[in-house]
Amino acid sequence: MVLGLQRLVGTSRAHLSQVRESYGEHLRFAFGVGAMMVAAGLACCLHALVPAVCRDTGSRTIRCLSRLMDDRSALEAAVAETADAVAFALLFCMSLAIAVLFWALGASAVVALPISLLALALPAAVLAANPDLETSADAGASLTRPVARRG
Repeated sequence: MVLGLQRLVGTSRAHLSQVRESYGEHLRFAFGVGAMMVAAGLACCLHALVPAVCRDTGSRTIRCLSRLMDDRSALEAAVAETADAVAFALLFCMSLAIAVLFWALGASAVVALPISLLALALPAAVLAANPDLETSADAGASLTRPVARRG
């Protein structure tokens, strides 16, 4: 047990040295990447169910992750670019946990159903207000793109 733990610590230190990051920097980077991956996956699943939402959120987030893997110092820009998608994913997961909790605790349907609907109403409202989960900068950029005219 102790030898396994020592090996784990040694391997971790070697990896941190290889990527030239402190433990805190690595923790922030890895959690950020993980959150972006979850957000991209959730966006793709929502888009599969309702094609009008998250039309390019998954691919935009994946492109951002690809750039981040090439340049680890771009974490701040990546976090800013994917902030709305990551925040939505976190909100959705928390809301889903609340919705499921009452059913799991055996609450009657009269109690559990309205609470579940209320819990899921917040992420639904966020998605209705921002269906592509774009940050303010993304939305501004999309407003300045040329619009194809019908002729």
